[in-house]
Amino acid sequence: MVSLFVVIGGFDVGRAVGAGLGDRRRALDFIDEFAAAWTRPLVREDGYGEDVLRSVEEHLGVQLPAALREAYLVLGRRTDLTAVQDPLLPLDRVRVDQAEAVIVFRIDLAYGHQPSVVRPELERGNASLPRHGL
Repeated sequence: MVSLFVVIGGFDVGRAVGAGLGDRRRALDFIDEFAAAWTRPLVREDGYGEDVLRSVEEHLGVQLPAALREAYLVLGRRTDLTAVQDPLLPLDRVRVDQAEAVIVFRIDLAYGHQPSVVRPELERGNASLPRHGL
């Protein structure tokens, strides 16, 4: 059997994925190792600051789900990692679609639309309910 995974700069993608990405910490470690091997290591400036995220959440009237928040904090500005397949939208393009009760944060290139996260408080038409992550 031929593996579709490759070794990049000493980083064995197949082994890393095979070891499991059972939690967000392991997934973030994988992203960090992959980025370092593929292009360049992640640095603080690759993500958005906490103050920027809070401002966006205030503007949207909802809190971003925890995993999405972490992605923007760690690598939100790294288009080499976030804009190839189903691009992550820059924070200034993230929006709430009240009609669909979702937060729009990426574009699904296969279908040409913007899939999103359903937010229960938006579904009820009340974005002022207590904030919580998904």
